[in-house]
Amino acid sequence: MSQISLPPLLEPGRTVLISGGAGFIGSHLTEALLARGIKVIVVDDLSSGRVTNLPIGHHLLRFMEARLGSPSGDAVFAAALAEADLLYHLASPIGVLQAHAERYSMVHDMLATGLSVSDHCRRLRKPLVAISSSEIYGPGEDRPLREDDPCGFDLASRWGYATGKFALEQLVAGLVAEHGIPGWIVRPFNIGGPRQRPETGLCIAAFAARIRQNKPLVIHGDGRQRRAFLHVADAVKALLLIPQAADLIGRPVNLGSDQAVAIRDLAERMIQLLNHPKGCEFHPYEEIFGNGFAPAGTRVPDISRLRNATGWQAEKPLDDILRDCFDHLAVPVP
Repeated sequence: MSQISLPPLLEPGRTVLISGGAGFIGSHLTEALLARGIKVIVVDDLSSGRVTNLPIGHHLLRFMEARLGSPSGDAVFAAALAEADLLYHLASPIGVLQAHAERYSMVHDMLATGLSVSDHCRRLRKPLVAISSSEIYGPGEDRPLREDDPCGFDLASRWGYATGKFALEQLVAGLVAEHGIPGWIVRPFNIGGPRQRPETGLCIAAFAARIRQNKPLVIHGDGRQRRAFLHVADAVKALLLIPQAADLIGRPVNLGSDQAVAIRDLAERMIQLLNHPKGCEFHPYEEIFGNGFAPAGTRVPDISRLRNATGWQAEKPLDDILRDCFDHLAVPVP
C-alpha cells in the first residue's frame, strides 16, 4: 500500500478532526496534537466522553456536540471534515457489559457511524486513522496475537462489538484499495490511565472504583484470563506515529503492551499497591452477565509490526498506569 502518496499530516498549522475526541483516549490525543501546534476539531455526542476532559478555551481547539449516523450529526461532521487534513475516528460504544446487554443498538450504531465516516472520507478524499479493537480476535490464543491471525467469533452477544469493528476495518481497507485514500487500522489492547471511566467495566478503572468505595475487587470467572496493559500516554505516542508510516496504510496494526498479566494477579498487585484491606472476590460470569456470555482467555498482542514500521516502544510501567488511574479517581495513593 506504500505506493499511495502520503503528505505530512501532523505538522504545526495542520487541522485534525477527532470523532469521539472527548473520550478517554481521544482527549489525551487532543492534548498531544494541540501541544504540537495543530488545530483540533472534536466532534463527540458525549454519550461516553466528557467536555471536562478537554482544554475548552484553547485557541486551537473547537468542540462540537453531534451524533454521527444522524442527519444533523452527519452534517456537522461533514463540515468539520472538509476543513481537516486528517481524521482520527474514535467514536464508538465502549465495553463488554454494553456489548452483552445492548447487542442490537450497539451494532446498529457502530455500523451507522462507520458508514457515515467512510462515506464522507471517500467523498472528500480525506485520510483517516480508524480505531478498531482487540475484540476482533475473539477468545484469543495462548500466544501473542498477530495481525494476520483470523478473526474468530460467532453469534454470542459479546461479539456484536467485534463484528461492528471488523466491518469498520473492511470499509477502511476498501477506501485504500478502491479509492486510493490513505487509511490506517489500529487494534488497541487494554489501554489504561487517567480519565478511564469505571462504569465501562474496564478492569483497572473498575478495580480502582471498588477500592475508592472500600469494597472487595470483583474478578470475573477464575481470574486466570491474561491481558496486557498499555498506558494511554504511550498509546497516544503510537497514534501520532502511525499516520506517518506509509507501510502501514491499509494494514491492521496492533497497539498494546506485550507484557501479560493474569487478572487475578493484577488485582493482587493493586491491593498491595494501595494497601487495600478488603481483598478481592470471584464471581462466575453467569452471575454478572447472565447466560450465553463468551469469555476470552489470553489476549496479548504481537506488536512487532508497529515497532518495525515506526520505532515505537512503550515507556511507562504497569504501576504508572495503576497510579495514574487511581489519582484521577481521587484514590489515595501511598
